[in-house]
Amino acid sequence: MATPSSNCSSSKVEAPSAMEARIFLSETDLHTQTIMVNRDS
Repeated sequence: MATPSSNCSSSKVEAPSAMEARIFLSETDLHTQTIMVNRDS
């Protein structure tokens, strides 16, 4: 019983950090695209 519960808690801890990384990367891409468009125009 202890092993499955520990696995669940660890996965819950890892998930938010992964989501934050995706959000950070997506925001960075958006900023980069905006800068490129501004330079072109």
